[in-house]
Amino acid sequence: SATTTTTNTKFSQRHSLPILGAPFSNQRSSVNGTDAVKRPPLLHDNQSMGNRNDKDSCEVPTVPKTVRRRRRAAADGPGKAVVDSIPTPPPSPQSSRCGFTDLTQFQPYSYRGVSESAGAWGELGHHNLLHVTTRDPGQHWFTRYCCYLVHCCRITVDFPYPSVDNKVILQDERIVSALEQVVAETDQKEGQSYAATMAKQIARANDILDNMKAAISTTLIRLTGYVLFKVFSRLLTSVVVHKGQLEAIKEASKKGTPLIFVPLHRSHVDYLFVTWVLFNCQIPAPIVAAGENLNMTVFGALLRGTGGFFIKRRLESNKARKDVLYRSLLQGYMSHMLHAGYNLEFFIEGGRTRTGKPAMPKGGLLSVILDSYLSGMLDDAMIVPVAINYDRLVDGNFIREQLGQSKVPESFWGAVCAICKVLSTNYGQSRIDFGAPFSLKEFVQRSRFRQLAAPVSAAPARVIPAPDNKGHQRSLSSPVSDTQLTMKRLPSNPSPTQDTTSSNLHPAMSNSSLFGTELTDEYRGLVKKLGQHIVFDAERCQAMMSSNLVAWVMSFMYRDGATLHTLTAAVEELRTELQLRVRDVGFTGDAQHVVLHAVRLLGPTLISSDEKESSGGELLYKPVTLLPNVIELNYYANALLPVFALDAIVATSIKSVLECDLGSYVNCDTDITLHLDKVMRCSVRLCELLCHEFVLVAPCGKLSSKLLDVMDRLQMSGLLTECKRYNTSRRQAHDSWLDEDAAAESDDDSDTPVYNTVYTVSPTPDTLRHLDSFVNMLTPLLDAYCATIQSLQFLVGKQILEKDLVTKTQELVKTKLTQGEMKFGECIAADPIKNCLKMLEGELVLESHQQDSNKLIILTRQYDSIDALVPLLDSLNALRP
Repeated sequence: SATTTTTNTKFSQRHSLPILGAPFSNQRSSVNGTDAVKRPPLLHDNQSMGNRNDKDSCEVPTVPKTVRRRRRAAADGPGKAVVDSIPTPPPSPQSSRCGFTDLTQFQPYSYRGVSESAGAWGELGHHNLLHVTTRDPGQHWFTRYCCYLVHCCRITVDFPYPSVDNKVILQDERIVSALEQVVAETDQKEGQSYAATMAKQIARANDILDNMKAAISTTLIRLTGYVLFKVFSRLLTSVVVHKGQLEAIKEASKKGTPLIFVPLHRSHVDYLFVTWVLFNCQIPAPIVAAGENLNMTVFGALLRGTGGFFIKRRLESNKARKDVLYRSLLQGYMSHMLHAGYNLEFFIEGGRTRTGKPAMPKGGLLSVILDSYLSGMLDDAMIVPVAINYDRLVDGNFIREQLGQSKVPESFWGAVCAICKVLSTNYGQSRIDFGAPFSLKEFVQRSRFRQLAAPVSAAPARVIPAPDNKGHQRSLSSPVSDTQLTMKRLPSNPSPTQDTTSSNLHPAMSNSSLFGTELTDEYRGLVKKLGQHIVFDAERCQAMMSSNLVAWVMSFMYRDGATLHTLTAAVEELRTELQLRVRDVGFTGDAQHVVLHAVRLLGPTLISSDEKESSGGELLYKPVTLLPNVIELNYYANALLPVFALDAIVATSIKSVLECDLGSYVNCDTDITLHLDKVMRCSVRLCELLCHEFVLVAPCGKLSSKLLDVMDRLQMSGLLTECKRYNTSRRQAHDSWLDEDAAAESDDDSDTPVYNTVYTVSPTPDTLRHLDSFVNMLTPLLDAYCATIQSLQFLVGKQILEKDLVTKTQELVKTKLTQGEMKFGECIAADPIKNCLKMLEGELVLESHQQDSNKLIILTRQYDSIDALVPLLDSLNALRP
């Protein structure tokens, strides 16, 4: 009918997931005279839902989302359901181009040249790299018997790797300036002659470069490729990649610009994974940034020969900041290698994630790349976000570090023992996904264009206010403005395309950079947004493994245990939900077999089974919730946290605002009402609070629109029903929760009324179960944050080392767990506590100072008393259900 068609069209404007190269409407088929959409099938071999773009695009929509919502409100009227039928994405293999996500729309020109040459993505499908053509039955018996050896001998690896001499690097302007500075400081302290001091520092610079530089050997790459085939075939059942993604990388490599691979970091195996995949694709190996702790006997030489270059781990410490020569040498080496045409790989998070979810991006090496472009040494580069996931982690679970114990340093014999131990164990499948290659040049140009077009906000920076008598209506504001900053080229390296209209911003020191006073606020802002975009895009293309789904269901849905039948139904439901959100999964087959496979891999130390506890005779599977086992199980479950983070935030806000037990109203006619404005304000406060836990939206996206999408999903589930709308003042709406972009759009459309929405809440067992599971996702984080703020009492009138404060907080959490005040043992982990301290420092509650390699924490004057800390804790407790 016409009504149904109109409604579905409106829904597609807000909820359709655009498929690159094919509009959503083209996938519709006529069923009984109405527009229906084909439901995606379950994944089978060589098929994938892919990683298509969602609405976090930097392109400006023709009709603003907030305006579309209001127009829909005017058309449908109060009480109208959002949609009558729920459209679902079309089958992927026929139309999707798997792996190209949000940055593809941010960089349409660089993407178009790659994607159009990559062929029919749906026809390429997935491929297990461990299955080589030399194993095919038609091959000679010797070829089949030595399949990996023959395969590696046939691969082309003789690419030109130009040598970059130390003399060329030492002639760099920054390095010369750093040498002059160091020599001047040494002359003042030691009174040596200029020539002797300069010769000594040049010798030191050569030693640093010799210890740092990679020495790529094509013979070693071929040999390492063969060894890795043998090792991976013992450790893993499969190493899966998408052939369409690899074709896109090949096309990008033909553009003549360096490829910069930026993976999320989970395991030490990651250092060799990307190089090994590129070896199989016959793409030049990248140089790979590795910590000095990995420069061990034998293994250090192996990494160096396959492209590894070694850098100091703590570039932010006072000692590292004072070593001007080392920092300038690192910058000069990377810039000259990129200028020579080398591909580059580094881990955007700095180190391996200790929690299972992506960590916040570090800007040090990213700023080097950006500086190389701005200085003219690099014309352009193609940045490739990468995600690697494992059924089971090969090299540790970080339990010691999460419990506050010091990290065990890597050693040669320790590595040998670890390798011998893991070779006798199977770790399931591994999956590597490449995001959309995008142009660094276009990113900078688009960012500048968006900044010039963005409205200027004169609102001052906010800090956490003292709580008033309304408790939950107080806000924890973000320490960083969303306003993008224009670029300003460094005057020491002018570019022929330099824009003389750049804003005059004062220089500022940066902790996230290799440089000092040359950086401006706008430069740091661009580095931050580029890092966030890479992390967001890499997480979007990450495939979820069976162990992730089972761990999530056991941790947040059935913490008290579930039968195999219940567990299978929950995992199948979760898999379908991921597919509807256009997220890929790294497994296929019957859900029951998937669950049994994951339970076997995770082992009885994480998931136990007991037939005696089940009333029906079935095995009862229960998560092991004792410390430290629960931390490891939570590591695998946390991979799904970014997928459902906004859902969890909204669910927590709803239960916080309602302040009633929804379980008492299941399947009843209720008069419970919920105001959209209150939920959104609470949700925004939670987003600000968790700013160091998640990249919730891409820097070019709109948080308010994403939160409204979650509310719409809750309407479609039946939990919420819109009962009325009423006009509210434009100023009141903007001050409450609308972000600046949404406020600007509504101001431009002065004829459009502003509505606030009221919902009735109608819980059912299914909707309440899902709501509780989302709330359980955030509960460990909020518990850890509350315990951290309680521990600030130890800072009153004195300063404490950060590691000591973390230890005191963990002792407080242990006490609360013992007393039953907290039920999630994983809230004792060190990383959320440290992230809370970062948030409080950004909110001007804390100050920090470096003392050698240690970090000192002190309260600011405004909060240096117990009386000032109590309202702060009350305001945070008000956000918890």
